[in-house]
Amino acid sequence: MFRMEHINMTVTDHEASLAFYQLAFPQWSVREQGKAHWGSRPYDWIHFGTDTNYITLNQFEDGLAISRQGAGNVNHIGFETQDIAGLIARMKGAGHQPSLAGPEHQYRQNIYFADPDGFEIEFVEYMSDDPNLRNL
Repeated sequence: MFRMEHINMTVTDHEASLAFYQLAFPQWSVREQGKAHWGSRPYDWIHFGTDTNYITLNQFEDGLAISRQGAGNVNHIGFETQDIAGLIARMKGAGHQPSLAGPEHQYRQNIYFADPDGFEIEFVEYMSDDPNLRNL
């Protein structure tokens, strides 16, 4: 069995990013935070999540991201929620507008928001426990 344990992201303002993800995941908390070095480059980091899943938000003091030649791009990161209407209300209430709404579907509803660094985050609520229906 596999499960996603964490997502490690380089951001330009980890406090703004943290505020965005706190809106999306109000039940999560800051697990730890601190300072570290990537080679000679110092950065601040925040682990935000639960005991078993989290997002790492890294902000380099020089403002530059880690470059991974040939690594490609991430199109979006998807999270499942059991209350998409509440999530949408929280995000819009804080001034975040959806970047895209998923197509109408009988067994799921999804919506996308861009975080402060432009990462597209998908949120989906399923209306069925049947994987065949959820994945139509």
